[in-house]
Amino acid sequence: MTLPVDFKSLIIGLNWTAYRRKTAKILFIFGVGAMCIPALSWGEAQGPTPRNATAEVLSQSVKPDRVNLLIHIEPGVDRVPVRALAAKHGGVVRYEYKAVLPKVINLRNMPLAAVAALEKIPGVFKIEEDKYHERLIKLDESTPLINGLQNQVLSAGYTNSDGNGVRVCVIDTGIDTDHSMYSDRIDSSAGFDFANNDSIPEDDHGHGSHVAGIAVGRTGLSVNFDCDGVESFQGIAPAATLIGVKVLDSDGGGYDSDVIAGINHCVGNAQA
Repeated sequence: MTLPVDFKSLIIGLNWTAYRRKTAKILFIFGVGAMCIPALSWGEAQGPTPRNATAEVLSQSVKPDRVNLLIHIEPGVDRVPVRALAAKHGGVVRYEYKAVLPKVINLRNMPLAAVAALEKIPGVFKIEEDKYHERLIKLDESTPLINGLQNQVLSAGYTNSDGNGVRVCVIDTGIDTDHSMYSDRIDSSAGFDFANNDSIPEDDHGHGSHVAGIAVGRTGLSVNFDCDGVESFQGIAPAATLIGVKVLDSDGGGYDSDVIAGINHCVGNAQA
């Protein structure tokens, strides 16, 4: 089984796409720009694929002797050999995902020479490089790509919804926790910073805060840009609860694995 859209399309930015987990009333906002990521599988195993990962990883790596990897393992297979090999070579198991991509283990700081040994472990059917993407953030054409234009919202049947009861999880550079547009509606206990590995997803870039304002900015605000005088504005869901998940650093870049971890975190915090 594969994702309903290819994974690189799923994470193509806030504003670029949003996924509504209806049963849990949570909205994921992905603010990670245009990422060139191979399509990844989700759910049941599709069976072994040709073991040509070594050449692929070697050709893609930008480091001389070390690389970060996404290891795909068949369901039910013992993962101990993968963990043991990582430890043997000075690598680190950074993530073992659950809700999203449960077949994938993220290994950091692995020597390229160890990739061939990883391929030989029973149950390992695919290896990809966990790439770092520089300055992913783009705002061009973002609103129509998430169906955020007013005519798109109205045509979808959303006429009087303020987001009350919905939890919005912004996966981006973090959020400004003191921002007047939404500071009183942040669930701080559910936030996390995967870029710095702590529980404070404070925005050190700006994009995530901007995205959060678009998504959940409150009513009753106005601004004067010295163009058309004072203008009122608000977010799309001004009564929604905000969860900040930081997966991109202060330069707006980040790893595939941190983005996946952020999605998993949002799924795990769908309920209040």
